[in-house]
Amino acid sequence: MRVKLIVKDVARLRGIENARRLAALAGIPPSVAYGYWDDKVENFSRTTLGKIADVLDVEPGMLIVRARVPSGASSTPSANRAGIGGARKERNT
Repeated sequence: MRVKLIVKDVARLRGIENARRLAALAGIPPSVAYGYWDDKVENFSRTTLGKIADVLDVEPGMLIVRARVPSGASSTPSANRAGIGGARKERNT
């Protein structure tokens, strides 16, 4: 499952137009804010996410959503190919 950060969307709804302003308000380096703003961070700091959430007046979990999967595609293609999650086959013993 792929998740996506929606910091930019929420920030703009709150009147914060860019990552540099978010960085100043949250007390984080601009380079870090840009990573969250553009959903470029792979592993994020709970502390940093908390600071951003505080500035945006939301719960940290509200900044993380499941990324959309194109219709017809599986959300776990490797698991499906490996037979994980499908029906169990009966074994003849």
